[in-house]
Amino acid sequence: MGKLVRDKVPEMVKDKEFRKCEKDETVILLAKKLCEEAIEFLTTLNVEELADVAEVLDMLINIYGKDKVMTIKEEKRKMKGGFQECWVLED
Repeated sequence: MGKLVRDKVPEMVKDKEFRKCEKDETVILLAKKLCEEAIEFLTTLNVEELADVAEVLDMLINIYGKDKVMTIKEEKRKMKGGFQECWVLED
């Protein structure tokens, strides 16, 4: 399984081989990309890396269904709250 790249990369990089993602590998590749981008954000705290995380999350949300994801998000917020107060559980 290869590395997921943005849509215009194959046009920009002519000396590499690319293929279209198979439907059954889409979520797995996006999940791997989400981890990659999250680690890059964690190590740099750069807003550009955060934008990459958002891009991958947007795609995953579209796959799972925005209404479904947002409903679950709101249910969890009602039950457990959000992260606005930034509580930390000490070891």
